[in-house]
Amino acid sequence: MISIIMPCYNASKYVREAIDSVLAQTHTDFEFIIMDDCSTDDTWDIIQSYTDNRIKAYRNDENLKIVKTRNKGFEHATGEYIAIFDSDDVCYPDRFKRQLQHLQENKKCVLVGSSLDIINENSVITGRRSYPASATKKM
Repeated sequence: MISIIMPCYNASKYVREAIDSVLAQTHTDFEFIIMDDCSTDDTWDIIQSYTDNRIKAYRNDENLKIVKTRNKGFEHATGEYIAIFDSDDVCYPDRFKRQLQHLQENKKCVLVGSSLDIINENSVITGRRSYPASATKKM
């Protein structure tokens, strides 16, 4: 199982599209830990409108900023793998399937990433960042 951790703060403009992209994944064995960092807009209401049992939503009592909020998400994770996701991101439907497959086929691999498309506020692709297909570092 994958634990997907998404911290968010005042993300009402994007959070629904982000959540929907995770719930539409072709790999469905995951828990989706959403950590609201004491948002002052309607982000928390949007999160609570979802009834998918894979979502585990938590809300900070005070604004802790992204690093501490993400770390609190790690404390709730029960999956064998952890995926990092931001509240203004959108996943392609096979993101987690492909990343998990790579990890399972390459047992010495401990971390995966991906290239990314840059989108504007209308979800139009405006650029792309590509990273090497493989990189290794001896530990």
